[in-house]
Amino acid sequence: MFRALNLLRCRLIEPPCPRLAAPKILSFPLSTKQSNEPDPQDVVSLINRDPTSPPRLFVVQPRLRPDAALHARLDEALCLANSLEEQRDGFFHTDFFEKGLPPHVVVQNPAARSPKPRADTYFGPGTVDNIKIHLNAAEEKGEIIDAVFVNAILSGIQQRNLEMIWGKPVLDRVGLIIEIFNAHAFTKEAKLQ
Repeated sequence: MFRALNLLRCRLIEPPCPRLAAPKILSFPLSTKQSNEPDPQDVVSLINRDPTSPPRLFVVQPRLRPDAALHARLDEALCLANSLEEQRDGFFHTDFFEKGLPPHVVVQNPAARSPKPRADTYFGPGTVDNIKIHLNAAEEKGEIIDAVFVNAILSGIQQRNLEMIWGKPVLDRVGLIIEIFNAHAFTKEAKLQ
């Protein structure tokens, strides 16, 4: 009751706040951009949108215990990566199970050693360097890798830091599923979602 009286007293004593106007988009006079059209160099495409050459993902799977759970999650991650790499015209040139596996690596799970993974990169520095070595080795073999898929849920900071270290776009589980829906959308309603 005292709290309600105190709030009522504060409202009566203080003048009402004026309504703030809706925020406006400001243009800065010192800006170097003069046109409203996006610069093609500013637009970063996460994956290759050409249906004749679908994107290639490098799959990173954190190790899980027991091994049965690890194999199930790894199989699911590889199938997700393959489904993004499928042709988008509705016709498949090869059977889904005849396709080769995308390049992948199983790494130490950061949640196994501590209750929370690292806030900056999700993985420890040794694991991050190990994955970078695998990426460089795959590129030296001539494999084209468009993005890295980490089969975990990453925060925005973790994703950005890993992209800076590895030099490739990084997708987590949620991002990959959204990319799959986006890549396979044909109708206006599906593209809008």
